[in-house]
Amino acid sequence: MRKGKLKERQDFIALARRKQAEYITIMSFDQLSALESQPTALRREDDPQYADDPEFQRLSQDLMSKLFTLTGNISRLSNEVALLGTKRDTERVRERVHDLLEESKDTFKDVGEGVKKIQSWEDVSPSQKYTQTKLAREFQNNLQEFQVVQRRALEKQRSSASAARVALEEAQSPGPEGSNQFGQQQSQEQLRLASQDEVDFQDSLIVEREAEIRNIEQGVTELNELFRDVAHIVNEQGEVLDTIANNVENTRTDVRGADVELRNEKSLDQAFKGRPDLQAAIRAAAAAPNYIELFNQISLHICSLVPLSDEPASKKRRLDEDLPSRPNGANETSNRSASNGISIATGKDPVLVEVKEISVVIPQRKKYTLCLTAFHLYARLPGSPEPVSGISYAWKDIEYVFCLPVPEKTQKQYNYILFPKYTILPPSKPALGSPPVPEPIVFTISDTAPKPDSISGADSVSAAAVSDDYKTLFNWALTTRLKAAGKHLKIIEADPNLFSSAIRQSHRPSEKAVHVKAFRGSKDGYLFFLPTGILWGFKKPLLYLPHERIAAFSYTSVLQRTFNLSIEVDMAGSGDEADQEEIEFMMLDQEDFGGIDGFVKRHGLQDKSMAEQRKAKRLGVNKVKDENGNVVDAGAGEGELERAALEAEQAAVDEEDEEEEDYDPGSEGESEGSGSSSEEEDGEDGGSGDAEEEEEDDEEGDEENMATIVLGAQWGDEGKGKLTDILTKDAKLVARAQGGNNAGHTISLYGKSYHFHLLPSGLMSPTCQNLIGSGVVVHVPSFFRELTDLEAQGLENVRERIFISDRCHVSLNVHSLVDGLEEVELGKDSIGTTKRGIGPTYSTKAARSGIRICDIFTKELFDRKIRTIAYGYKKRFGDLLEYDVEKEISKFDKWRVDLAPFVVDQVPLIARAEQDNIPILVEGANALMLDLDFGTYPYVTSSNTGLGGIFTGLALNPQKIKSIIGVVKAYTTRVGSGPFPTELLDDDGKTLQTVGRESGVTTGRPRRCGWLDLVVVKYSASINHYTSLNITKLDVLDGFEKIKVATKYLDGETGEELDGFPADLDRLEKVKVVYHEMEGWKGKPTTGCRTFYDLPVQARRYLEFIEGFTGVKVGTIGTGPEREAMIVR
Repeated sequence: MRKGKLKERQDFIALARRKQAEYITIMSFDQLSALESQPTALRREDDPQYADDPEFQRLSQDLMSKLFTLTGNISRLSNEVALLGTKRDTERVRERVHDLLEESKDTFKDVGEGVKKIQSWEDVSPSQKYTQTKLAREFQNNLQEFQVVQRRALEKQRSSASAARVALEEAQSPGPEGSNQFGQQQSQEQLRLASQDEVDFQDSLIVEREAEIRNIEQGVTELNELFRDVAHIVNEQGEVLDTIANNVENTRTDVRGADVELRNEKSLDQAFKGRPDLQAAIRAAAAAPNYIELFNQISLHICSLVPLSDEPASKKRRLDEDLPSRPNGANETSNRSASNGISIATGKDPVLVEVKEISVVIPQRKKYTLCLTAFHLYARLPGSPEPVSGISYAWKDIEYVFCLPVPEKTQKQYNYILFPKYTILPPSKPALGSPPVPEPIVFTISDTAPKPDSISGADSVSAAAVSDDYKTLFNWALTTRLKAAGKHLKIIEADPNLFSSAIRQSHRPSEKAVHVKAFRGSKDGYLFFLPTGILWGFKKPLLYLPHERIAAFSYTSVLQRTFNLSIEVDMAGSGDEADQEEIEFMMLDQEDFGGIDGFVKRHGLQDKSMAEQRKAKRLGVNKVKDENGNVVDAGAGEGELERAALEAEQAAVDEEDEEEEDYDPGSEGESEGSGSSSEEEDGEDGGSGDAEEEEEDDEEGDEENMATIVLGAQWGDEGKGKLTDILTKDAKLVARAQGGNNAGHTISLYGKSYHFHLLPSGLMSPTCQNLIGSGVVVHVPSFFRELTDLEAQGLENVRERIFISDRCHVSLNVHSLVDGLEEVELGKDSIGTTKRGIGPTYSTKAARSGIRICDIFTKELFDRKIRTIAYGYKKRFGDLLEYDVEKEISKFDKWRVDLAPFVVDQVPLIARAEQDNIPILVEGANALMLDLDFGTYPYVTSSNTGLGGIFTGLALNPQKIKSIIGVVKAYTTRVGSGPFPTELLDDDGKTLQTVGRESGVTTGRPRRCGWLDLVVVKYSASINHYTSLNITKLDVLDGFEKIKVATKYLDGETGEELDGFPADLDRLEKVKVVYHEMEGWKGKPTTGCRTFYDLPVQARRYLEFIEGFTGVKVGTIGTGPEREAMIVR
């Protein structure tokens, strides 16, 4: 017997070694893709899996280059075909279409031969195998695109020829009587446009094109056959790879802690005593540290189990019978036959019912074909007859079957759950040496009829007869097979009459939910209260708690909105308290308590809530007292939840009492009737009064050094730069948090204008440091250009006072080009961007394919990323995108050195500034109405321009904010497209535009102008929470006799007043604006006013009206472009 066991172990060792060797030499395509993205320096040159054949590498690179060219040609061809049949259809266009078709056809033939050659390469490495598949997929994608364009060209040519024939026939037919002269003129004109030569040309071109397409499609058919073969090979390899990966993972679990020597020769001799051949084989096989450790552990394990002395045969037999079987190379979850008696299916079993494309959720999330045989249920991959490792279940081993609705799905779906024996309550801590616990199978079906040809097998006719939908099919199939195996199990379903959630389902409101949301540890899932027990799904490990195994219930952590459910479960089914284990489900909604409590009582389950409190009461500890201090029975006559709630309330009261006891009225000033402190108290304080005053002074000083945030409250161009410039005299660090070089403002000082786009305007102050935060996208050439311009204008040491976060994303020249192309692509619906590439840069950032500043300093990484971005855009726009990626790469080779001194890690920089109470000024870019979330989407910028963007872009501490200033222009302007309710298209609008010099700093575009929109300002204030407003350009209104401000919007259809600023742009476009008209101050200029009361009374009323409407104080007023023209109240 022992020799048989040792033979099994020898076979296992050999198989484990072979599988690990296979794993080392065969890797999945995903792994290879990840490795391919690593820098070359990280790869081991001596590793054979990376050592590609030079000829293979040359050929594959040549093919990739040609495929890239093909992609561009197809894009150009598509653009040219789109012109056919339009006003731009010319002889030249048709020639280009013809040439591109011919060129692409020849290239396809050339590349096709290369792909065939690559596919037939023998003895390929894993890296080469990945390249083979990648080339095949790229080629097939290009072929499909090419076929679509070809057919579109053919249809266009046919339509053009048909139109020409019709025009010719109409031209040649006689006109109606009385209109012969006109008819002759018309015929001549039509003949000129569509001559017989043109028609003949069209016909010949069509015949020629059809011949070309038949030719190419024949080649495409041949290549598609090749690709089908390749796809079949890839699928088979994928299955093998999955199996190998699982096997190796299981083997690694047993051999972890490797890299030691086979140092215990004695244990090897003892374990394989009498088998010198095995000992020699093991020593020879132990060529690597992993296998040395593996064999060493096996030897030690066998020695610990097999007695060395001569013992009775009965003991040896019992020992052998108790030895746990080891998996022999298959998946952990599928190889338990020796220990648990679970049999495994094979592909040779006749399949009775087979259902294709079923989504398996557990144990492996993937679409499989489910096969039902006389003895097993198993899953297989399409094209493979063998069961997938780990998804094979014998009917005789199934204990429970469930069919439950999938929660929170708009389309109704069901999950089937089949629990094999030993799986409903997997132990949290398996005993050492115990066999692994199998996993249940969970698969999902839709509430629809099966797809055509999805059912096959010997019983497919019977199955089709009951296949009204997937549910009736599987109910019949599972019940039939279980009964045939002697398992008379009922498929358990949820009964909404027995239990349903009190919470309404948002996705299917008319249907009761039979589940309750809950957490088990950190995993969120669902509890189903079923006729036979409670099921937890659908996160691993699944649990099923039959009623007979539930020892007790407890409601814990009862709060106002949620409670926890603790269930004591008999894990072994023995009834012994020692086998009981507590399972807790958390964060259940209080609305479902009544239904759950009713379920507990209906099934006679023991409620042990408050058991510990009752025990404490018996022992006389933690007694509850009334307000007079008398001991009371807090739980008398109340239910368990009420008592728990009362206890929680009592704890809250106690906590409040403690807080009140700690409260010292004197710390916040004198309270009513407090009187003065006695000398004795003063003496005990040791002069603390002075100390308190000093602390208060320190706190005031800290507040002065907290952060000030300046934000635009309208659509931008409010004049934030001027206020920022004024505030920099008190700041030591000025930072930008979002946007890019699309922002722009001008600061005028001593008759000179300074233009800022990307750089913070704190550079105007020679003692101020400046930071471009991580939320900003940086166009590197603009950064250096702007620095140079500021230096040329005389600003000192600007290069020593500017830093860039290493987490900023890089805006490339290709982003700017794409920005312009996308605007052209949108046509009349264009957004009106600055075409500075801001949107495309933030798009690549959100798509996780962008380039950060820190990436620039790793050349290989940067070059690969920029080429990937360029390739993607080139594939989309073709020849319309005129961009040289290599040229930009060469520029960054120089900028890489120049940029390095400016780059910092902003997180510790900001943290240190806050810690040292350095006064920080944050300069917002753009404005709230251009915010990606709260602005007039999609006519917005691509970043968060409001208060939220400041925190994410700078990692600023919200508790360190001193003030948030909203900058509001005294009227309203916006640049670009998008709704503008108060826009003036009359003389008043032109006056505002002329007097206010309203043209963009960045683009030079004229700004659209209108009256001040207080609906917008109030909406902005509710999001950014301004502590004060800065009104700018008040002097522009000096020439108006009457001034209007918008105070409300009325619905364009119903006439009802809107509550706020609508998100729906169609609705916004139709609103009727209600204005409040005020007297102007024409003839009383505000320029030159230096205090609030220097302003004309009408101007003061105007500002006070703004304050009253928005609820925010006007703190500063701008009355001119100069720095001195700012009134501070």
